[in-house]
Amino acid sequence: MGAYLCIAQNGVPPSVSRRIVLQVHFPPMIWIPNQLIGATIGGEVTLDCNTEAFPLSLNYWTKDDNYMIVSSDKFKTSNSEKSYKVHMKLTIKNIDSSDFGTYRCYAKNSLGSTQGSIRLYEIHYSNAKEPSTARIQSMNVYNMLYMFGYNQVKQKKNIKTSDTLEGEEDYSNASNTSNSVKRGNHQKLITNKQIQQMLTQIEKRSQ
Repeated sequence: MGAYLCIAQNGVPPSVSRRIVLQVHFPPMIWIPNQLIGATIGGEVTLDCNTEAFPLSLNYWTKDDNYMIVSSDKFKTSNSEKSYKVHMKLTIKNIDSSDFGTYRCYAKNSLGSTQGSIRLYEIHYSNAKEPSTARIQSMNVYNMLYMFGYNQVKQKKNIKTSDTLEGEEDYSNASNTSNSVKRGNHQKLITNKQIQQMLTQIEKRSQ
């Protein structure tokens, strides 16, 4: 589908050309990048749906098949059109428990209709309380402690912000002996006593 140019010439000017536009009529098609999306209470999320149709389709959203969604303080709908393609977006603001469920995007034209579904679920966050269960896995040591507000880690001489732990180490039974943390052909030492002190600080700040 698109424009074609037909040109005729025989060596004697001028040449002659004609432009022909080909249009293919077809029913709507839908594809969805992410059909399962998580969000937190009080947050904001955007659902995406892509459609193709000609003639251009009528596009809209529904929630749990109960009602059509229109733009409001809670929802924002937008469509970006390019030729026979439409990118549909639905933004949900200030999410509460009633917003979780199944959302559907619809596309209809004179040749047919189709729909796609997106499931929005709640993400729960929980804070670790017991330092004995803390595990350091594939994470920069400084960044991990900084997230919990322990900003004194730079003062530790044996720990550098470039040290990354690969694999998984359990420091629940920390003692004064030292553990070797290997990365490639390099080996760096982090004492169990230092790790235990850091985890204790994390425990105090998370209470």
